[in-house]
Amino acid sequence: MTETEQPQDPPEAGGPPKRRRQRARAGRPGRADRPGKPETLRPPDHLNARPSWDCLICGDPWPCTVARAKLLREFQRFPSVLCIYLTAQMYDALNDLVSIGHLAPADLFERFLAWTRKSGANADATSIYDFDRLAKDPPTAAAA
Repeated sequence: MTETEQPQDPPEAGGPPKRRRQRARAGRPGRADRPGKPETLRPPDHLNARPSWDCLICGDPWPCTVARAKLLREFQRFPSVLCIYLTAQMYDALNDLVSIGHLAPADLFERFLAWTRKSGANADATSIYDFDRLAKDPPTAAAA
């Protein structure tokens, strides 16, 4: 070590000391204070209102059209999980509706699950398992 070099403290266990960022610097406005940059507001989610199972935003039976579109985007890569989720929601709706004195609605399956197949959410599954073709031409033991 030469005379001009300063002795260095050994680094603490776990590596070099961490530097903390200063979040609020003097004279620099924060995100909310920046002119011309309005805070972004998320549009309200179309969620269910329990126990009636109507949409909180539009009042249509849940899942409404907007909720269905959002669910299709959210579960695009996992359509089977969408069906499992909506099945659980359908049974919750059935329990809620019956508990408040309504008769069990006859259209719950169409309301919660039938639209997923019509929309193509299960397009991969229906192309792999073409049930209509299998019903007409069942596989033979040699083909399986």
